[in-house]
Amino acid sequence: MSVSSLKVQIKELEKAGLLTIIHKVKDGANLPNQYALNLEAVGQNLTGDGSESGYKPGIKPGKEPVVVTRDKVFLNFDDLNAGEKECYHWAMTQPYWSSSTSSIEHFKTIYAKPSAKGLRGQFDAHKKALQDDSGQTGH
Repeated sequence: MSVSSLKVQIKELEKAGLLTIIHKVKDGANLPNQYALNLEAVGQNLTGDGSESGYKPGIKPGKEPVVVTRDKVFLNFDDLNAGEKECYHWAMTQPYWSSSTSSIEHFKTIYAKPSAKGLRGQFDAHKKALQDDSGQTGH
């Protein structure tokens, strides 16, 4: 993301009440900004349940992402079961599989393909390796 795009996104998050910019000055000189997440606003604004949030530009009713910015969609995970959610979060951390998390629909399509080398097969192998190493499943 370019610096100018980042600045726009920060302003959008501030406008939505999700982020507070803390401007610091010391001895008359500007210091780097600090940022504070407004977690109460996250709980209110990022409901994903169809209630008013004040920050849902261009979202169609029904299967709503939680928040849409110009460059990123923060998704509503209501359509995923517990195993799919666990795999989704794992896939986000894996360079090869991270592109599969671009949307819930895309993820579900890839997750549903039965293959030992596929996303679900690789995630299951990862969980099994963790279980074999520690005697229990874990992350």
